[in-house]
Amino acid sequence: MEFANAGIRAVLKFSFVKGKSAGETFSEINGVLGDGILSLRTAEEWFRRFRAGENDTMDKPAGGRPVTTNTDQIMENIELDRQVTSRDIAEEIGVSHQTVFNHL
Repeated sequence: MEFANAGIRAVLKFSFVKGKSAGETFSEINGVLGDGILSLRTAEEWFRRFRAGENDTMDKPAGGRPVTTNTDQIMENIELDRQVTSRDIAEEIGVSHQTVFNHL
């Protein structure tokens, strides 16, 4: 049985609101869902966040630079012309040659 992180965090939040400790919640979740589903350190971290006023249990968006290269567009160019060079594709779709090369 697989559980999403957001679902486990919702159970953590529920237990926090009920006044249970992180250790009690850790034991209860692992007892019901199986050992290894949740670490004590993770439970303690979420309880710390809840005490600090954080209420959101969903994942935050990943940081870093967003992906801008359309891999489908690269593959489409290759399917249309098997002899096309990676430099030609890069020029056509407006990315660097290295970007096309990395996706191949």
